[in-house]
Amino acid sequence: MSFLSGLLGKTRGEAVALIDVGAASVAGAIVLFVDAEPPTIIHERRLPIEIQEGEAHERAMLRALDVLGAALVREGIPALQRAGSGGRLSSTLLAIDAPWLATDVHHEYIGDPKGFTFTKRLVDATVAKVATVAADKVLTDTSVLHITLNGYETADPYGKRVNNATILILTSIMAKELERQVLLTIGNQLRTKTAIIAGSSMRYQAMRVAFPHESDLIIADVTGPEAVVALVRRGVLTGVAETVSITALSKADDAIHKITELAKTCPLPRTIFILARDAEYDDVKKALETMDVARMCFSNSIPKVVPVLASHLAPRVRQLTTAPPDLPIFLMALYRAQSELD
Repeated sequence: MSFLSGLLGKTRGEAVALIDVGAASVAGAIVLFVDAEPPTIIHERRLPIEIQEGEAHERAMLRALDVLGAALVREGIPALQRAGSGGRLSSTLLAIDAPWLATDVHHEYIGDPKGFTFTKRLVDATVAKVATVAADKVLTDTSVLHITLNGYETADPYGKRVNNATILILTSIMAKELERQVLLTIGNQLRTKTAIIAGSSMRYQAMRVAFPHESDLIIADVTGPEAVVALVRRGVLTGVAETVSITALSKADDAIHKITELAKTCPLPRTIFILARDAEYDDVKKALETMDVARMCFSNSIPKVVPVLASHLAPRVRQLTTAPPDLPIFLMALYRAQSELD
């Protein structure tokens, strides 16, 4: 009897397809979730986005996504059947990165010196205001990250009389036609209900699970061709830098440029977590440790730079495949497992 067969014999498992859509590659995995057990990756595959002559980047991505979906059906479903789970997928989770999707964090301030009652209706109206998009765009993710009343955090904000409130709202926007094509491509292959989340939002939430005691940090994600930098203060995602107008930057320089942009809004934490391919860690780590911190951190001391490896997540995520550990897939599995418990 296999490990998974024994596990499934005790309780019912749920098989989910996890798909990571980056700027340079797409990855997919079949992952089994069984109650409070660590998620188990039973099949995974990563494919490069190869742009043919005269082909648009978007078309090349959709073509790679179609090939990936077919491979998951052809190879992943039999692996699922061999695991003894019946070979059926319950759902698909897509994590999509720039340039296919844009993420922003909105700081919405509400104030009245005469005072007002903070209500759920007020939050909903504020979310609706920032969530307004053009007709050719669609919101793929809208989340209230944090609420402070009169400058203080509170777990139960509604119904309280206050003079001011700040609401942090994350929005992710995607071209409506591109979302339709992505969902159609995946739906034609996997035929499951599909949810989309911004990759930067997903990785932030997964990092909170993996490193619960780190409340102030910068996440420098250089797993793709360009850096995505997220700022976390007091455990809350307060800023995301994804796009940059300067071209021909190395990944390390791109990350430093985006950290510098975030530093214009507030002092930065001294802890930086790097998400990168194994071969790129050393160069990025060295660049971040030697950057000009005087303008960006609380002091002139060298920032604490922590590489995040898939092996760090091994106690929380099992892998039964022989493929090299894929960090974005590990983080997706961790995020999906935690969201089931919440």
